[in-house]
Amino acid sequence: MKKNLLFLMVTFFTSVTSFSQTIDQSNGTALIGGYVNIVNVTNALGQSITAGVSGSMTKIKVRVKNESSTFVSGNFQMRIFSGNGYGGTLLSTTTFAIATAPTSSGWDELDIILSTPIDITSGNFYTLDFKGIGTANVNMHSTGNNYANGGRYFNQDNSGYETSDLWFRTYVIAAADPCWSQISTGGSHSVAIAPNGTLWSWGYNNYGQLGLGDTTTRTAPTQIGTAINWQSVSCGGSHTLALKTDGTLWSWGYGSEGRLGLGNDSTNRNIPIQVGTDTNWQSVSSGGSHTLALKTDGTLWSWGNNFYGQLGLGDTTNRYAPIQVGADTNWQSVSGGSWHALAIKSNGDLWLWGKNDFGQLGLGDNAQRNIPAQLVTATNWQSISAGNENTLAIQTGGTLWSWGYNSNSQLGLGDINNRNIPTQVGTATNWQSVSSNLGLYRLAIKTDGTLWSWGSNNLGQLGLGDTMDRNTPVQVGTATNWQSVSCAAIHTVAVQTGGVLWSWGRNDYGQLGLGDTTQRNSPTEIECSTVLSNESFEVSNHIKMYPNPTYNFVTVEVNNLTNVKLQVVDITGKILMNKALNSNSNNVDVQLFPSGMYLFKVSSNEGVSTSKIIKN
Repeated sequence: MKKNLLFLMVTFFTSVTSFSQTIDQSNGTALIGGYVNIVNVTNALGQSITAGVSGSMTKIKVRVKNESSTFVSGNFQMRIFSGNGYGGTLLSTTTFAIATAPTSSGWDELDIILSTPIDITSGNFYTLDFKGIGTANVNMHSTGNNYANGGRYFNQDNSGYETSDLWFRTYVIAAADPCWSQISTGGSHSVAIAPNGTLWSWGYNNYGQLGLGDTTTRTAPTQIGTAINWQSVSCGGSHTLALKTDGTLWSWGYGSEGRLGLGNDSTNRNIPIQVGTDTNWQSVSSGGSHTLALKTDGTLWSWGNNFYGQLGLGDTTNRYAPIQVGADTNWQSVSGGSWHALAIKSNGDLWLWGKNDFGQLGLGDNAQRNIPAQLVTATNWQSISAGNENTLAIQTGGTLWSWGYNSNSQLGLGDINNRNIPTQVGTATNWQSVSSNLGLYRLAIKTDGTLWSWGSNNLGQLGLGDTMDRNTPVQVGTATNWQSVSCAAIHTVAVQTGGVLWSWGRNDYGQLGLGDTTQRNSPTEIECSTVLSNESFEVSNHIKMYPNPTYNFVTVEVNNLTNVKLQVVDITGKILMNKALNSNSNNVDVQLFPSGMYLFKVSSNEGVSTSKIIKN
């Protein structure tokens, strides 16, 4: 194969074990700009390439012709190997038929859709091998020049590139930047942060908890404002708090009982409002109707509803602005439940307070506490999650423990008996994180990247493909790249490595972010925020497309442009539509398109503008 990409070489295989041969002119007729080579069962044409992009190779295009009437119809085969030559792993074999003779003058370009898309990595070698099966015979084009050291991009949207020597053109769906970095779910709404620091929300919005300036429910991710410095977010039942990278804290949504922390005020807010003026907030946790937060100096603060002493201030008086809990400066993490709270200190001690009628404080009784009380049975707590009348926590040894309310087996202990002391969940020692919110179910991630769920499953919130409750942890699918998970009241959202976001469960308010209100009982991917941006958006100064996502039609508005044409392409690079846009407002019918993502390319005297459109 090509070892030195600085030399022009036409790689020609006389058999599957022969590489790096300069083309023998006697095997083909020279043409202007290239050569003709026979492809059949004994002449397998191949080419090594250096990948110029990371992503998923989905299609290969080749140039073929019927030189001197030598074409014989039949099946052909395209194979892809890792590495420079056949010494690597066989990654894909695609068999396809050429039934009709190609042109005998010029070239026909043949699309070969790979039976199995191949994940490729930029900079690595791969080898393509094209041959006939049985008596099948066709001619293939070899180029007369070298295309930029084995790979040259020719279309930014399809991320394709041409390879030198033999005329192969590969189509790669480029690996995207991570779409999402953090997620939090509330009662029936969800809020997420993208890697670029933008903040997005969707779902129920009766109190303005989406932060979008209104109380309109959204079924797809919609950006909150224009800030690009959001760092973390925490959703309560109907309110939301978030931190920016500058250490400021912001709140919005339901303002009753002071849970927004905005002073002597219970007013709802539908856009983010800064909480005080401090710039040293480190983390925040929204409970059902109260809020807790840590500062960078290790102090703990609380505000909101305090009916059960869940603020930890020694009384049951609501607070409308942040109040420091005690005087300690070694708090490390905090979690707010429906009516109780818990926090870990830097030495691994666990402290709990608030409502305790089901033993959710784990102190061996059912007595309410209005100041932090230490759980003395262990001092090696690593992570915590306060839920609806119960608690889950992980120790430094990777063991998982639960206690409190257990009506639907949400403790994962194989029964429905309440517990008032920590009880180990199974025997596994590789638990990494756990999520429990306002619902009656729980999810957790192990260090091997697997995701597990248990408890109530009436609307598929466990993600197991059914609506059956589980009383012990059950693995969700087979994926091993789960990064974080957030349980809501009855829906779940989780992030995989690479920033891929998935949701499932109840969806009557669009809280799954999938553009509809259909319930899901297994994980379903939420497309990138760059795709599901706004319902209407400007593509350029003169082009506008809406709605996005869509079900039936996309309206393409063009102004002050000439010679306007639209091309619609699917994610494999297949062209589905070419049409002229002859008016200022054009309705494009996509009713018959399968659900998925499409590229709308508008060309005009201004150039080419490309947008991603979601068809539901």
